[in-house]
This record gives sequence, C-alpha cells and structure tokens, in this order.
Amino acid sequence: MNFFKIISFFACLIVLAPVVAQSVEPVILYDETVAEYLPPNNGAGPLWCYGSPLVVRSGERVFISVMETGKDAKPYSNTRWQILERTDSGWIKVLVENKYQQREPCPIAALSEDQLIISSHPEIRRRSDRADEKASFCKDILLSVPLDKIKSPPDAIRPPWPGDFEFTEHSYRGLAANKNTNEILLFSAISGKPDQYFMYRSAEGEWDAQGWIHFPVRGCYAQSAIQDKSAHIMAVGDIVEPVQEWWNYKKEQTGRVWDYVFRRLFYTWTPDITKQQFCESIEIDNVDATAGYIQNLDLWLGANQSVYLLYTKRTVQNAMMRDKFFPNMKLTISLECVELRKGKIQRRFTLAQGGEGLETPAPSYARFHATPDGNLYVVASESGANWIQQIHPTQGEKVAIPFKHPFSTFFTATERGGSDKSNYLDMFGYGPKQNTLRYACVNLQ
Repeated sequence: MNFFKIISFFACLIVLAPVVAQSVEPVILYDETVAEYLPPNNGAGPLWCYGSPLVVRSGERVFISVMETGKDAKPYSNTRWQILERTDSGWIKVLVENKYQQREPCPIAALSEDQLIISSHPEIRRRSDRADEKASFCKDILLSVPLDKIKSPPDAIRPPWPGDFEFTEHSYRGLAANKNTNEILLFSAISGKPDQYFMYRSAEGEWDAQGWIHFPVRGCYAQSAIQDKSAHIMAVGDIVEPVQEWWNYKKEQTGRVWDYVFRRLFYTWTPDITKQQFCESIEIDNVDATAGYIQNLDLWLGANQSVYLLYTKRTVQNAMMRDKFFPNMKLTISLECVELRKGKIQRRFTLAQGGEGLETPAPSYARFHATPDGNLYVVASESGANWIQQIHPTQGEKVAIPFKHPFSTFFTATERGGSDKSNYLDMFGYGPKQNTLRYACVNLQ
C-alpha cells in the first residue's frame, strides 16, 4: 500500500467515524426567586407571551422582563414592564415603566450594537367611556436602551405601521432579533383582522418590508426567527371550539361560556423577506379528529437553512372529553421535534412520551438551547423533573438537571431574542412558591 493509499484509507475512516453526542454534566450555579407578582386577572400572566423572549444573555450579563400588576389599576391594561439585571449583589431593577398601561408581558431582545430592545404595547384610551369598560386601543412601539447606559431613559422606535391600523390590548404580538445581523422582526394582531401584520427592520436600521401573515385559522403565541433576511414563524391555531356537540358538552360540564382550542400547528417562512412575502403555511400537525391539544414551544435555525420546531401533542385535550367521546383511546402526551429545510419537512422524531398505558413519565414543556460548539439541546420538564438532551448534530441520552424544585413552564435565553450561544443555560419561570418568579443558571461544561 503506497503513501497516497494510506492517506486515503485513514481519511475514509475519519469521514465514516460516527459523530458521538457530547455528554453534559449540569451544575446549578444559581436558583433564586426573582420577584413576586400579583395576578393581573386580565387574561394574561407573567409568562403569557411564551412565543417571544423574556430573558436575554449578552456576554456575562443577564436581563429579564418582569410583569408588575398595579394594585389599584383597572384591567385589562393594568400592568407595566420592569427590566431586571442580575449583578454580583443579586437582581436589581434597572428600568421601570412609569405607568400601568400594558395587558401582556413585554418581550425583550438584544442587538449587536449592545442595545436592549423592549416590545411595548401601551394603552392609548379605553374603547368607551363606560365605567365598566376594560378594553382599550393601544399603540405598538419598540424601546431601545444602550447596555452600557442601561438605567438611562429608553428611546422610542416607532415602526411605520399603516396609518389606518388600530391595535387593541390583545396584541398576540411577536418579537425576534438577530444579534449577528442586527435585524428585527415584529408582528401584531390588528383590530378586526383575522391575520397578523409584520414589520422587518434591516441591519441598516431601515424598515424594509411589511405585510400580512396568513394561516388557515387564527394563529397565536408564535415563535419567530430572523437571519440574513430569512424569516420563520411557527404558530398554533387558536379558535373557538368548532364542533357544536363538543362545545355544548364542555359548556354543560364546566359552566364556561367560551372555549378556545389548540389543535393545529403551522409554520411559514420566506427566504428573503425584502423580496418575498411569507409563503403559504405548512400544517405541521393536526389533532382535530380526536379533540386533542397542541402547544408550540420553540423554533431554532441551524446550518444549511435547517429549521427545528418543538411542540407537545396530546391525543385528547383532557379526560372529560376522552371519557365522553373517545372511551377506548389512551390519553397520552408526547414531545415532538420536526426538522425542515427550505420549507420541506426532512424528518420527525419523538423525544418523550407518557400517559395512560405507558411506563414513561409524561413530558409537559420544553425549550431549545444551543452551545458555542454547535450542539443543540432540548431542555424539558416532565412529572416533577427537568432533563437536557443533545439532539444535533447527533442525539444523545437524557441527563437530569438536579433541581430541588424542578421548573414546569419556563423561558430560556434564546438566539431568537439576540442572546449569545452559551454554555450557561438560563431558565426563567414560575415558583416554587405561589405567585413568585424564579431564575436559574446551569453550567453545562
């Protein structure tokens, strides 16, 4: 065997060698209460905007947007945003809104010029002069503050929304930013319209694109991402129960006069938002036939135009519906991941599944987390435990995160919000005490 054949032989071995998942040993650095909150009783809550980021990591600095309810403020717009930063002496308030004028929590993001962006949707006026009026008209703006002057008053950025648009307190809005390209994507519900309207700001700070986002039914709580003008959105259908028999039964059992269902999952994208509107949406999953339940959880952009979607799926919404209409069906819940490329589904895989007839614990919530070495992980909660698992470039084993009080619902610092890829996993969520918000930092190295 000559020299060149030997080199070729070993080169083939390297190419054919399997990629081994990198093991992690989670070490909890911080696990602490961030704030207490008063429930706003306005239909939203501190984590209501779960599709958009509330925690941002910029280098060694971590910021959180926290909803505060005004004790004497009248719903719906009875909260304000607070920006908290973790310092060596703990969490401090660095910015606070001067009025209680928001219904929903206010997402935040970071940009490359070391700016923090706040998505604000303040009330302008109540819709009528009635004493019992709760609904209001609002404006939709961004606020910007330099990180090196984080306590200075933020500057207003006013996207050029069409002049005839009216915003209400139910914005269902989304915010995505890319720290590397300095791009911003935002969208919001418009009064009287079934679809949402988007605005795109380029790296040069120009609002270069706008238009409608269409789904077959109303899509809400959307996750979104922007990178080099390529934009991606995942949303879940949020509509009134369409099956009259089911609606009547639920009303009879619960006494509730309204009922919204979440059974269809959609994804849409555009390769260049400045040249092409969002494409016709792709239906990722559908549990209409069995009165199921889907919750969209996270979206991540990988290399080679790959996109990962994360969601949970229940066979039937709850035991009450199963017992009445699907008595022979097992009530199970699964954690699902879908990989797409250029708008085409490449593969689907189930990460966890539990429920009736299964000996495995049922997953309840999850997020993505990417590290600087190019690995993508899923962080999940299930039956009183949290775990982390590598899924890209190869799939590894689940590793427990040893929290004394595991998180149930939580946010992570995501690249979709301009956070850095990091070996530190930042988690923000509820508890463990009632009406408290909590932060944890986990070292994954």
